Amino acid sequence: MYSPIVTAKMNVIDPQAWLTDILARIPAHPPHRLDELLPLNWTPTSSVSARGHDHARQDPSRHHHHPGRERRQRKDEDWLWDVANEMEIEDGVIWVYGVGEDGIQAFTDFGIENLIELIRFYKENLGLLRR
Repeated sequence: MYSPIVTAKMNVIDPQAWLTDILARIPAHPPHRLDELLPLNWTPTSSVSARGHDHARQDPSRHHHHPGRERRQRKDEDWLWDVANEMEIEDGVIWVYGVGEDGIQAFTDFGIENLIELIRFYKENLGLLRR
C-alpha cells in the first residue's frame, strides 16, 4: 500500500482523495481495466479532484484550462520517466505487477532518495540524460 501512496504523492495527487475515490469505484469497475485506477492512470470522478477538493463547492468561473501548462507538465512527466528509467534494482526501483502483463514502476524509500538525487544531478547537467 505504501508504494501507490508514494506514487500518488509524486504525481501531485492527494492520496486520501485517490483512495476514497478508487475504493468506492472498485466494486463496479471492470476487472480488466483495474490499471485505470492506479495513481499514474487515475482520472478522478467529477466530484473529486486529484488534489482532494470537492468540485461541487468550487466556483466554476475559477476553473481555467491551460494547454501550455498541460504540455509542459507532460514534458516534465516524460523527463521524470527518463530519469527514473536510469535506475537499476540496486538503486531501489522495483516493478509491481498486477492483473495484466504490464507492471508499474515503484520505489523503495532508498529508491526515492536515489531518484531525488538523480533529478538534482540531471537538472544540473541537462545534456547528460540519454533519450
